[in-house]
Amino acid sequence: MFDFEIEVMPDGRAHWTPNAALFNRFKKAWLLKILGEELGLAQEAVTLASMSKKEIVAFCDKLFAEPFAARGPNHARVTFRKPLDTRGSGRRL
Repeated sequence: MFDFEIEVMPDGRAHWTPNAALFNRFKKAWLLKILGEELGLAQEAVTLASMSKKEIVAFCDKLFAEPFAARGPNHARVTFRKPLDTRGSGRRL
């Protein structure tokens, strides 16, 4: 993403935040995959794997209930940036 895209992209959390009702619709394996691969919380996913789905849903609900400001202003946007080209050009892939 370019810097101007970060500034003009709407903040979806201002209008909708996922909650337990949504997380209950997912299978336990999907929730663990989302936590581990998409959100980069691999250690938490491993720890939660031995717990019940109800406990995993509670964890996810608490995670997304956290105020956006507590995670930093660009947390969600930065995690979705394309990786830099490691071949030396310095451009995004």
